[in-house]
Amino acid sequence: MQIIRSHHERWNGSGYPDGLKGEAIPLLARAFQIVDIFDALTSPRPYKPALDFAAVIDIIKQEIAEGWLDPQLGRIFLELLETRPQDFAVIPSVDEAA
Repeated sequence: MQIIRSHHERWNGSGYPDGLKGEAIPLLARAFQIVDIFDALTSPRPYKPALDFAAVIDIIKQEIAEGWLDPQLGRIFLELLETRPQDFAVIPSVDEAA
């Protein structure tokens, strides 16, 4: 599926596996990339704790500045994070809730 294949591409063309750049990256892959990053940053992992929204916002802003994320989609996502944080509440998994 093109969404999964392309979600590691970067807006500036430095990603993989195909080195796609800008709008050559499928729109849904660009959107999935941002959501995947958000999930990775806000979820605890064996090697790191979950980050709070302020840290996530800073990281996403940095990745936009580096040319890694679609700047328009990134700005829209940041606006949603800042104005509707309740819509992004992380629900603990069964393992975490126990």
